[in-house]
Amino acid sequence: MQKKIWHKVAEEISLQVSLGKWPVGSIIPGEIELAKQFNVSRDTMRKALAYLSQQGLFELKQSLLRKVRQNPRKS
Repeated sequence: MQKKIWHKVAEEISLQVSLGKWPVGSIIPGEIELAKQFNVSRDTMRKALAYLSQQGLFELKQSLLRKVRQNPRKS
């Protein structure tokens, strides 16, 4: 079974965090900007970010800002 697009995006974001693009404690770009960077719809990006937040990678801060909470490769 092929992975959903949002899941592939979530994996790529997780990889980028683990490689240090967004260090622990940093605020990642908003979902609109990330959707443009990954060439996906805002809804797809929202699903990817929601999944990663549920996994504990991000901490939701004021009005949809997401702060990197942990490095997925170091936990």
